Amino acid sequence: SSYRQPILVALMLHMAQQFSGINGIFYYSTSIFQTAGISQPVYATIGVGAINTIFTALSVFLVEKAGRRSLFLIGMSGMFVCAIFMSVGLV
Repeated sequence: SSYRQPILVALMLHMAQQFSGINGIFYYSTSIFQTAGISQPVYATIGVGAINTIFTALSVFLVEKAGRRSLFLIGMSGMFVCAIFMSVGLV
């Protein structure tokens, strides 16, 4: 059917978000910042949320210029590198 490719792309994007671990990082961000020695970890968590919101809004405009595929591949590469650093840093 004509919906097969869009459905597969949507499923892959959802799986990529889940495998990136970002939900766990956001959930535990206050305790991560506290462990890192930040004096006010709640404000650091609010800052991370604000930065996430700002860059999500910017990505809407960037998708039109750079294209979805290239942004996806760059983002996945960045998430892979950051996941390695988070794994090493939290162990």
